[in-house]
Amino acid sequence: MGGWGWQEGKAKFQVTCSGRGERSKGVVECDMVVVSPGSSRLAWQWMAALGHDLEPPVPSLFTLTISSPLINGLAGLSVQDAEVTLMSSTQKKKLKERGPLLVTHQGLSGPGVLRLSAFGARELQSFSKVSP
Repeated sequence: MGGWGWQEGKAKFQVTCSGRGERSKGVVECDMVVVSPGSSRLAWQWMAALGHDLEPPVPSLFTLTISSPLINGLAGLSVQDAEVTLMSSTQKKKLKERGPLLVTHQGLSGPGVLRLSAFGARELQSFSKVSP
């Protein structure tokens, strides 16, 4: 079974890897380490105990629910190359992505919308209301 450990020294991190194969064993020295704990509460507690500043998670990879007569009757329509742009209610923040788009019974979906929700997750979380 593989494992890893780290220690801080001289402004560098030393990550020790001990995997099953020879190529997955050894020590790697690096300037920074990015840990993606996902939804593991234990990993979040472990990182906090090590003194790291943690950003709270926000929803990502979601479709956009839209209540607008502009899309009534268009469910099932797809566009191969669409630009999706969202503005905050104050018109100060703008999110834009390009890609395939699908109109659904409840709003918009497709790779362009999912990419917008992934890269703009923090901004979308702070929007009080998004208007079409």
